[in-house]
Amino acid sequence: MVTVPFVLPALLADPAPAEKPLLLRNARIFDGTGQAPFDGDLSVVGGRLSDGTPPGESTVIDLDGRFVMPGLIDVHTHLSLQPRVELTEGMEELRPQVNGHLVATELRRAL
Repeated sequence: MVTVPFVLPALLADPAPAEKPLLLRNARIFDGTGQAPFDGDLSVVGGRLSDGTPPGESTVIDLDGRFVMPGLIDVHTHLSLQPRVELTEGMEELRPQVNGHLVATELRRAL
């Protein structure tokens, strides 16, 4: 069993491709339906969240009673798709293909 105290938000925000399902044990679940928070396990299989234990072997993370809530964080943002590279005298113009790398860097920084 793996205990991950503070990296769970980052793990869920930008997960690496999983070889096996993820089981979140001992969660305090607030589902936004109006019912009181309750204790339970959640599984993540193929990028989908569901209750209960996934079939087969899974990576287990003990949340130790921490809350799990659906989409209550506003992650709305405006990203610039233009590179922030100021060309100085004598510098070569950036090639068009470089923009994709610069945008990807900005997206990772924003996450």
